[in-house]
Amino acid sequence: MNFQTTNITVNPGAIGTEIFKNKYLGKTEIPRGFVNIPSATAETPFALDSQSAAVPAQINESISFLEIPVEVAYTFLESSKFRSKIVTGFSSLILQQNNTNINAENISFSTENKSINSINFSGNIGLDFQYSINSQFELSINPMFKAQLNTFSKESVEFEPYTIGVYTGIIYKF
Repeated sequence: MNFQTTNITVNPGAIGTEIFKNKYLGKTEIPRGFVNIPSATAETPFALDSQSAAVPAQINESISFLEIPVEVAYTFLESSKFRSKIVTGFSSLILQQNNTNINAENISFSTENKSINSINFSGNIGLDFQYSINSQFELSINPMFKAQLNTFSKESVEFEPYTIGVYTGIIYKF
């Protein structure tokens, strides 16, 4: 998953570190005074250092997980060439990558989000459509919705990620 926060400014002259808390990014440790979000709240208590000029920037966050799904499927339509199923279940998600980058003119800072749990879960629901080419090969298309649960620690607020994907493949029977 990738998230992008725009319309921020950075202060290249800042030193020290603070915990940046954003409803989309959770808690992230960044240089003190480095980021100023125009609509600052108690969650984003940053002010720019008056001795340095602020420049426009963006925050890019990339998160990836190893997914271990457990799903059940119920066939609701079947013919000699076509079969469709409803699929539901859950997945265990193990954190593999957690990068947060702040990018601006001549400035780049990388860190990781401190609020992401290393193990979380998702509830999955979707459809599976299979078309039989012959007795050994089938084409499959599987649109799926996955709502992640327990992705962020309790300090994070108001953000529950989800994914919508379309999985395709060829099934070989032997």
